[in-house]
Amino acid sequence: FCYYCGLLGHTEDSCDKLYSVKVDDDIREWGPELRPEVRWRGQETSSRWLRDDEQVRWQTPNQERDTSINEAITEIRGDISTKFIVIVTLAYS
Repeated sequence: FCYYCGLLGHTEDSCDKLYSVKVDDDIREWGPELRPEVRWRGQETSSRWLRDDEQVRWQTPNQERDTSINEAITEIRGDISTKFIVIVTLAYS
């Protein structure tokens, strides 16, 4: 990210707009505060919307936890992906 022109794909070191000005006033519209906060594995997030897949999924206040449904969905998804691989393999062989 270029802090000078605000475009992705290059940095100030290769910014055509920066090199086209005669004198650089060192004033930038953007700065390092745009960078996302680095999270380490195992560190909890402060936002309820940004959770890892390993954490509990959202549920309504009165909803009971039924792990058998989640297991059935996982089993179905696994079965579908296995069938898909077999079909693709047969189609291209």
